[in-house]
Amino acid sequence: LVSSLIGLILVLAIHPGSSETKELLGAGSTKQRNLDLVDNFLDLGRNLIPNNVFQASMETAITRYTEEVTGNSTIITGKTLDYRSGTNTLGIIFFCLTFGTVLGSVGPSGKPLVNLFSIIDQVIMKMVYMVMWVSPIGIASVIAAKILGVADLALVMSQLGLFMVTVCSGVFFYQFVVLQLIYFMIVRKNPYKFWWGLFQSWMTAFATASTAAALPISFRCMKENNRVDPRISKFVLPIGATINMDGTALFVTVASIFIAQMNNIPLNAGAYATVVLTSTAASIAAASIP
Repeated sequence: LVSSLIGLILVLAIHPGSSETKELLGAGSTKQRNLDLVDNFLDLGRNLIPNNVFQASMETAITRYTEEVTGNSTIITGKTLDYRSGTNTLGIIFFCLTFGTVLGSVGPSGKPLVNLFSIIDQVIMKMVYMVMWVSPIGIASVIAAKILGVADLALVMSQLGLFMVTVCSGVFFYQFVVLQLIYFMIVRKNPYKFWWGLFQSWMTAFATASTAAALPISFRCMKENNRVDPRISKFVLPIGATINMDGTALFVTVASIFIAQMNNIPLNAGAYATVVLTSTAASIAAASIP
């Protein structure tokens, strides 16, 4: 919510959208999408308690809309529950939390199973460490591929420069000011020293645009660099990577108002509040992969 408000303030102050940008980029699709805010929260509840934990490792529940186009508007005629590709991290975390709580209450008879999961955890982390040796080459390759994938970089920069400046300014302000201030107020220690310990994880997330891809690296950085108890990091980080997508909330807010500015659509205070709340809800239900 805080990141959405920062995006709202910046997009109103910078005003990156203009009718000239629309003339350069073209009209595009004017199809109207009617998304229900309640459905986003209901999808969150469905993913919290998955029907099948094995299916949750590969698919995420989502509400699909059956739409009917009438003139220039689109009317939703029905809703169906569907699944999209992507790990339902929230459901897996909830299942593991419940399973671990019950397993701990069993007592000594459950010790062999606890040892089994502990060994599996060590094996997986060893495999992750092996992959991390080649991560610098992989990150550089991903960044290079993204840059080379742009057909005309100069044209894109000239047309969408203010939009990118707005988004990047909001992300960096939230990352280096807001989060650091919250850390300092609660912990009373140098926040930038803690952030530097997560630099490799931050760069991986930046290059891959995926919180899920950076999660194993975040575990390692929290344990080795910042000396955080693995029991805490392995519980907090997956939840944060699933439902605390601040960058997504900020981007959706800026993009929505940017499109409105580009099409000369006037927005009042109620519309701004709706955009902020909807962007926050959409970021919670967003997939953790690009």
